[in-house]
Amino acid sequence: MMMTNNQSSSIFLKSKEEAMPHILIWLGRTYVEKPGSMLLKKDVHAAYSAFCAEHRFETTTNAAFGKMFKRVFPSAEVRRLVKHNETTFFYENMTSQSASGNAPLPSSSSPGNGNGSPRPASESTPVREQRPRLEGSTHSPKRRRATAKEKGRLGSGDTNKRRSVKSEEEEEEDGTEAELARYDQKGFGREERTAVRPERASAAVSVPVGEPQLASWTSDAQLGFTDTLHRFCQLYRHEIWGFFPINPSMVEYPTLSYIFNTDHGTAERSALSVAAHYVVSMGYLLLGDVTHGREFFWKAREHLSYVFDSSNYDVACLLKHMSWAAMLFSGTGSEGHERETYYLSLCKNICQMLGVCRTRLATINSLLGLQFTSI
Repeated sequence: MMMTNNQSSSIFLKSKEEAMPHILIWLGRTYVEKPGSMLLKKDVHAAYSAFCAEHRFETTTNAAFGKMFKRVFPSAEVRRLVKHNETTFFYENMTSQSASGNAPLPSSSSPGNGNGSPRPASESTPVREQRPRLEGSTHSPKRRRATAKEKGRLGSGDTNKRRSVKSEEEEEEDGTEAELARYDQKGFGREERTAVRPERASAAVSVPVGEPQLASWTSDAQLGFTDTLHRFCQLYRHEIWGFFPINPSMVEYPTLSYIFNTDHGTAERSALSVAAHYVVSMGYLLLGDVTHGREFFWKAREHLSYVFDSSNYDVACLLKHMSWAAMLFSGTGSEGHERETYYLSLCKNICQMLGVCRTRLATINSLLGLQFTSI
């Protein structure tokens, strides 16, 4: 049976999660803050819709898009203008940066960097005073009170018109909160069985591990690293998960974004944070970047020290998969075999405590037997 054009074209639409990093980058390149200027909100959303149509992205609601705009431009404020009983919303002190808003997407997050890692900032690199907040926010910005002049403008219209405008704003804000709450809370949270020890957790850092600790963590570098995380999620799911399966919820983009782009995520010490660093390490290795792969693996090993003695099956799976990487990154062969044996022994202990199937224990015992014979 022949498919219609609409059915065949919908197959190639990318989801909202996949489109999120590209839309944030496009907003930063298309619009710029400029005092004294104004940018109609409907024109921005129309350009966003055209951009998504050109690149085959699934569009989101008007309210959710407004939240994404605020992430890139936190100081942008929405104002309302009532003239001749017609209401118009616009962004204050914002303007379009170039006429070509629908420029093609870059092949990588940073020009001249094949692995998509953020570009180090230099003295000649322009740095914004305020970086975009990539972490999800489920709280609305405070609305300022209307001035007497604005109240006078609203007074010129009838009572029903004022009520409809207020209802429209409340409905738009409620829709935004629900949309972002679904996006930000998907796959997040600590496991109930894993105890997080705040006294041993290090302080939150603004720059991800493996990247240069610069004084200016530029918005371009942060957006580039976000795009890199999205690529590594896809690489692990499609190329690595069949050989080293872990909890599928730990290989989703919102999970990695929570760990690396939020203050609570960077302070997390659980199986979730171990898996996030392990996934990034494997992604760098798959791209041939051994240096960054090693750095993220040692960070995963550091997080593992907080949860290796817990009765969590996710931790057991990570111990089994990280055993060969521990041998790979060791200085000598004997040291590598000792680390691999240690990781497998810890995995076996957790499996015995949980009472997992005998097939899994037999597999681990066979791996341990191979290690003892090789040593």
